[in-house]
Amino acid sequence: MNQNLVIKKMGRIVSREVEDKIIILDPQEGNVYTFNNTAAHIWKFLYKKRALSEIVKKISIDFDIPEDQIQKDVSAFIREGIRNKLFKQSA
Repeated sequence: MNQNLVIKKMGRIVSREVEDKIIILDPQEGNVYTFNNTAAHIWKFLYKKRALSEIVKKISIDFDIPEDQIQKDVSAFIREGIRNKLFKQSA
């Protein structure tokens, strides 16, 4: 996945934090998602549009994991979010 890709949350998505997880509701699609701690951390960081490289760097710092180790997982999460219309690519 292109590291310069800019990601933004879809505006229609509703989220609530419950303990160390986030519950996501997509009222348009009628889907509900539960994000674990790491995914919730990414979700909160996307309060404004961010480049994929920024997201990877932030997770790397916050969880003390080398960027090359988390690149694949973060990219997969973003790709899945785009596929499920939770995120979109932005300019």
